[in-house]
Amino acid sequence: MKTSKRAGVRERGRAGTSEETSLPSHAHPPAPLPTGRSRQVSWSVFLLALLLGLTGCSYYGFSGAMIPQEHQTITIVPVENATASSLRDLEGSLTDLLNERFVERTRLRLITNANEADVVLTGRLIEYSDAPTSVSGDERATQNEVTISAEVRYRATESDSLLLDDTYTQSETYALSGEGAQSAADAARVVLENIADAVFADATSNW
Repeated sequence: MKTSKRAGVRERGRAGTSEETSLPSHAHPPAPLPTGRSRQVSWSVFLLALLLGLTGCSYYGFSGAMIPQEHQTITIVPVENATASSLRDLEGSLTDLLNERFVERTRLRLITNANEADVVLTGRLIEYSDAPTSVSGDERATQNEVTISAEVRYRATESDSLLLDDTYTQSETYALSGEGAQSAADAARVVLENIADAVFADATSNW
């Protein structure tokens, strides 16, 4: 007659006999030990968290801008216009564009008193030109190019150090006739947008 054997673990009794002890039905196999790769990932996450906790000096906004933790307030001084441009309020447009980027895209709070602000941004338009880049057969201009240059400074007040001191020059062409005809004001708006973008990128990524 055949006999069946139960799976179990044999234990040595006190009297030298062997006893079978069945594994509980609810027992689970032991969890696998971490592999070399998982241990490496865990250490990387731990070290990254430790580094961020120790430094605590930077803040990443939703735009990707990096602002030092100690910078909480900003004064954006109205841009000056030293050009001979006939276009109206170029300086006001650039001031508004800088406000939009530094205040609406970061956690910096705008205040009007530069002496109390953590950082101060100043700008000055120093060049404006609107010159033909393409002419027709009868030597009439069909396309012009607007070029604007601006000096910009970004200063930390507590340390009285310049975080940014540069001149930005951008150009934009526009058609004078046809379906795509535009005005110098349209091109200037694009140029000022590009200058504001470049200033913002440099001021918030040099840390």
